[in-house]
Amino acid sequence: MINVDPAELATAKQLKGELMQRIFGISAFGEGDAGTVEVQSIPLGSTIVGLGYGAREDGSAAAPALRVYVRTKLREDDIPDEEFVPREVNGTATDVIPVGEITAHARPVPCGVSVGHPNVGAGTLGCLVARGQQRFILSNNHVLADSNNGSLGDDILEPGRLDSPTPTPIARLTEFQALDWRRTNSIDAAIAELLEAGDVDPRIKGLGAIQAPPAPAILHQSVQKHGRTTGLTTGLVQDLSASIRVRYGARQAVFDNQIAVHGVRGVFSQPGDSGSLVVDAVSHRAVALLFAGGGNVTFCNPIGLVLNRFSTSIL
Repeated sequence: MINVDPAELATAKQLKGELMQRIFGISAFGEGDAGTVEVQSIPLGSTIVGLGYGAREDGSAAAPALRVYVRTKLREDDIPDEEFVPREVNGTATDVIPVGEITAHARPVPCGVSVGHPNVGAGTLGCLVARGQQRFILSNNHVLADSNNGSLGDDILEPGRLDSPTPTPIARLTEFQALDWRRTNSIDAAIAELLEAGDVDPRIKGLGAIQAPPAPAILHQSVQKHGRTTGLTTGLVQDLSASIRVRYGARQAVFDNQIAVHGVRGVFSQPGDSGSLVVDAVSHRAVALLFAGGGNVTFCNPIGLVLNRFSTSIL
């Protein structure tokens, strides 16, 4: 067993304590344990959620840095004076690292989070669907079935391989609509049956419960989704019959009658958001399944076609 150098721990403890004192003006150590940094003393509303000491996040080979974990990385002009992180502490550079809200990797997980086939980096768990008493996660073929290369019964990992060194199986690939490389496609979709029925919360992260019944998209409709990469975003439906050619690695597939969504106040999606369920921004009724994009345009399958293909309903 290899233990951490006590001198390194002592340096880390001293630097974290100094930073706590500078920013919050509070003692960094508990009375009963001079080696315990009082992170719980950080105000609950603070954007700072943790401290550490180690490698720089950019991967440079420079000396270790004092790592400051924050909910979101703000522009310098937007940082409150009382939370401004100095560039260095006692000669050691600081490194501000955005981590969002740190949560335990526990189940059930909500919809709208990272999943993927073992051969796929990561995509998004769109929603939970049912067929009789069976419960499945719904996403894209290229997320759950590795663009036709997967086999029925393959494990589906949560989170996806890109997001954890030790992802855990949450479902097994059950069925997918094969991508046709020669003829026109209408959907890029797959379902995987849950290993444990209670492992997925049917509510979408940041959006809540999906309302029934699903609805067809309409032009200029305001829609939202929560995806693995860009989180919660809003867009406008701008096309109901897009005919497009989509690249899948070295191959291409043609799709017809797809829904095009333009992002509002930024992009609607990025790689890794594939599989997200797109819902009406007001009613939260399901509209489409996100599967591709380019620039500020995201392309989605009409949700009715997807649900009919697998004879499923959204939970």
